[in-house]
Amino acid sequence: MTSPTTTLESDRARNINLWKDAEVYYSDDANAQVNADGTFDTEVWAFVGLLNEGSSIGREGDIERNDIKSFGGKKQMTDVKSNKDTRSFTLMEDNETVYEIMWPGSTPYTDDGVSVLAAPKTTTKGIFAFKTVNSFGDVLIDITRRMADAYINSEDRSDDGAETRDVTVDVMEDTPGAWYDRLRIKGSGVSVNDALAPIRVKGVTAAGPVDSTATSKTVTLPAGTTGGTWTLTVDGMTTSAIDYNDDGAAVTSALTTAGVTGVTVTGAAGGPYTITGATTVSANGSSLTGGDTAISVA
Repeated sequence: MTSPTTTLESDRARNINLWKDAEVYYSDDANAQVNADGTFDTEVWAFVGLLNEGSSIGREGDIERNDIKSFGGKKQMTDVKSNKDTRSFTLMEDNETVYEIMWPGSTPYTDDGVSVLAAPKTTTKGIFAFKTVNSFGDVLIDITRRMADAYINSEDRSDDGAETRDVTVDVMEDTPGAWYDRLRIKGSGVSVNDALAPIRVKGVTAAGPVDSTATSKTVTLPAGTTGGTWTLTVDGMTTSAIDYNDDGAAVTSALTTAGVTGVTVTGAAGGPYTITGATTVSANGSSLTGGDTAISVA
């Protein structure tokens, strides 16, 4: 077994999970897959619904372990039988997916009309994905490999909080003998809020108030540019890629998306662009094509 590289006690906190978000997804498609970036295709997966406050995604394995003993009662080995793995959680939503799990064999769900709730004669089968996110932004998703059995046995309607339903999902092993595929996506490791840029105070950026002495700047793309993209950095904030033939309005929009406020850009498609309200301006044209890549800022 390889020893972990973090040895300082303070570093070990990175291995502690404080779960900040939890979601459950369901699909009736036996071939359903989760995207490698941890997202779910809405045409394949259904979000089961909001979990109730204080709820958890519980897990309990139904595993039998029997000691095999030799004469004299001496243990020689352990016989292990993995029957199933059970997940449980409490929902606070009443939606079509919850209805399908709770009332298999009933008439279709309607939010305005009449349904017939049949006595369940079977369980709802599907692929389930259990997603949790910790305080460091790490994402952990367990996806059942085999169609699981899901059912709701209890429902609570009271005047003390939202209506809730307790969901149970029985997970059986597939032919290779596995219960889940597990996807881990490492977060940034930062457990505090990132720096936030104000968007509702005119003339203020993430770095503070805009310098009242700020003057207009002119940005000119290289002569002969025929394609590609470039980026603009204003008061320390950098845009995503800007097309070489975007006009001033598009550049302003890119700055707004980057968190820049109080700055406007005018200019025809391809520039030159006049930038007003900024203190510091720079540009990167390394992805431009057709000529030089050095962008003039004056």
